[in-house]
Amino acid sequence: MPEPKEKTTAGHVLRALFPAALLACLWLLTPEVRRTVTWPLPLDTGEGWLFALTGTFDNYWLPLFPVTLATLQYHLPAWLQAGAHKLLFMLPAALAFSAGALAHSFRAGAISGLLSAGLGYFLLRDNRIDYEQNLEQLLIAVTMLTLANGLLLKFRSRAARGFFIGLLFAAALYAKGVIALFIPLLLLYEARRKEDPVPLKAQWPVLAVVLPALLVWGLVNLRAGNGFVLLEGGYRTANIALGAMGMVSTMEGDARTLAGVAQDQSMVLWAAGEALRHPLRYLLAVPQRLYYLLFAHPLVPGLGALFAAWLFGLYRLRRMEAARPLLLLILYLFAIHLLMPVEGRYFVPVWFLVCVFTGITLAEVLAGLAGAAAPFPGARAVFFAAAAPLLAFFGFSFLLLVSYPVRSAGQRDIYAMQAAHPASPWLNSQAGDAAMKEGNPGKAAGYYQKAFEREGVRWRKLAYLNALFQAGGISGAGLQGYYTGPFEDDVLLLAALRYAEEGSPAAAKLLPCALQTCVKDSSGLRYVAGRTDIALLKKLRSDGSASCLARLSRMLAPLNAKRRTALMAKLDRVYPGLWRPELLVAAFEKDFGDVEGLAALKDTRGTLTSPQSGLKVCEGLLAAPACAAPAVGAIAGQGKSPKTATQVKPPAPSDPRTLMASCSALAAAGKKAAALQACQAAAAAVDSAGSEPGEKLLTLRANASFKSYKLLKDLGRPEEAAETLFWTVNTAPPSWPSLPAAKTLLEKSK
Repeated sequence: MPEPKEKTTAGHVLRALFPAALLACLWLLTPEVRRTVTWPLPLDTGEGWLFALTGTFDNYWLPLFPVTLATLQYHLPAWLQAGAHKLLFMLPAALAFSAGALAHSFRAGAISGLLSAGLGYFLLRDNRIDYEQNLEQLLIAVTMLTLANGLLLKFRSRAARGFFIGLLFAAALYAKGVIALFIPLLLLYEARRKEDPVPLKAQWPVLAVVLPALLVWGLVNLRAGNGFVLLEGGYRTANIALGAMGMVSTMEGDARTLAGVAQDQSMVLWAAGEALRHPLRYLLAVPQRLYYLLFAHPLVPGLGALFAAWLFGLYRLRRMEAARPLLLLILYLFAIHLLMPVEGRYFVPVWFLVCVFTGITLAEVLAGLAGAAAPFPGARAVFFAAAAPLLAFFGFSFLLLVSYPVRSAGQRDIYAMQAAHPASPWLNSQAGDAAMKEGNPGKAAGYYQKAFEREGVRWRKLAYLNALFQAGGISGAGLQGYYTGPFEDDVLLLAALRYAEEGSPAAAKLLPCALQTCVKDSSGLRYVAGRTDIALLKKLRSDGSASCLARLSRMLAPLNAKRRTALMAKLDRVYPGLWRPELLVAAFEKDFGDVEGLAALKDTRGTLTSPQSGLKVCEGLLAAPACAAPAVGAIAGQGKSPKTATQVKPPAPSDPRTLMASCSALAAAGKKAAALQACQAAAAAVDSAGSEPGEKLLTLRANASFKSYKLLKDLGRPEEAAETLFWTVNTAPPSWPSLPAAKTLLEKSK
């Protein structure tokens, strides 16, 4: 539509400065993203692509997300890392601005950018999304917004536009395969649209880029022994099957067993048949999922209002040709996700697109009230500047993929690689795995401990503790001391096994607690919508009991025959009927509570995060874990139990003050590795407290981080020490007494 030119130069200047001002405000509001890890699997996958250590790889993701995450997490200098994280979290606002401006006007871009900035601000403060998952959805959102922008760009050559759209589709596919079915949908739309249609035969440049990108992925998978796959590995078929069963939200547990699908049967075909057998249940689940997203568990405040504004835009913009590709993309993503069980984070990319559509709608409304808005010639430049980081990471990940067969060929010395990169948690874990395969759990524990000290998450912890248990290098009390909360039931199982070996009466108390905790943590629903979900939850618990006993059996399997036989005999005396899953689930339901009846709905919501204090069998057992860690030298290759370490028993392991006291006590006792763990936990506890920390807690966090820096230096880990010092100085409150000294140290280290 025709729009008047600006009458004053000041107007041009203000509009030109708006994107920079918006990003500057968002930069100031975006918190520092710490190098905290909650889920190391995508990081490990990214490290696998970078180092090409083995001939095979995990195809759970296409390479763009894990490579980006691992690069940001491990391979940037400390001074650059914080800024790079912030920049990535700011890209959606910039791309939303350019999309709105390209589709309509500067006014539409400004509103779209502001809405997206607000959405990003609230997402960063949502503790329900782990950092890795937040970054994954953010990266997908960036690819979708980039695609939306690309569809709005004008090109002199139709072929050039086709190649560029193909490039954007390839980048989006390498972030998430969910976009695959949108490609033919868009090609058909472009061929049939009223204004300047593009015949299907003229759209070959799009496929000339997309198909080779998919072919390379499939062939490299085939070469690596994964079979020929076009998109990610087949894990998403589980959600398709659960969607056919009418489930509203996602679950934890074995979807194939829950659905009763045979191992040799296709879950997709089974799901299609199930949906046809129960079409009403399948369709009614869609509005239930929408209600869950908007009202039951909204990811950020105001999603209902944003959705309502989008619905209004469907009518208001019904004749606007420029908005139709964006609308088509939003409808496609809503449809593809709402047909399966949902989580709020799955819709993060959609909400950013909705922000753009809403911005265009509001700008159109304002145009009718205040006159037509001015265009923004700089929108194209903003788009290319914001899209550049994504395209750079896509190109990098594609090069890693293409070169993977060559880079991974031949034998690689894992121990030499670990020695060359001692700070890599993944390489330390790989070295530990290699030592375990060699039958040397003591040596493996040394490597696993390095990974755990670098990233104190339960996956690193469990590998470390399992190696200690296999080596006989830790007591039952020592193992139990590592338990810190939900989803660490393997720690309790290992502790119970060790107690049984020692002949301790604690085994009889801890083993039932460990098994029931395992049932609770390994099977649950994020949302219970009615009686159908209650029945599914009961079946999940039944299946979970068998799964937990299988895990216990796997812990026993690596032991030598003599040790395993002796331990099995002791377990039979400690827990009669141990290997009968029906007895375990009956004991769990008697203790934790049955789920029959609508009155149980409130209790079963959030079963994935309820504390273990809900289990009567665990009362008095899990209140005060110790913080001491055994020294690696005491067990490496020896198989001997270390001397009992000084035990510090905090009354509340998640309290930062208690953790800081433990850090000081362990450091005074010369237990530097354990002290480092406690200090890092103290700093993390301040950030995860769920509310804005006060001055005292901020000072405590700075003290804990500064102490961590000193301990890392003492432990011979200078790179990590430098990163910790940088973060300490940049996040400490101005009133922190040690800030001048820390700044001086930072200046000297440059």
